Amino acid sequence: MEEKVAFGSLVDKDFVVLDYELFPSKFEDCDEFAVILIEHNGKQAVTTTSSRVIIDQLARIKDKMPVKVQLQRRNKYFTFS
Repeated sequence: MEEKVAFGSLVDKDFVVLDYELFPSKFEDCDEFAVILIEHNGKQAVTTTSSRVIIDQLARIKDKMPVKVQLQRRNKYFTFS
């Protein structure tokens, strides 16, 4: 089983997005969240996010996966660079 990693702990780190899946969220202010399979420090891990920006970026890179990214925090939101 893959290690679980807190999404926020990946800020300013390089990792490879291998795959992701979207699930309905139970929270009122959020429609869905992503479970993301990554490779980080030579190991596979799983992280989750409900970030709309990240979910949109995941959809755009789906056909190119695996993709090396760096997670950035821009004020109140996250983005891949």
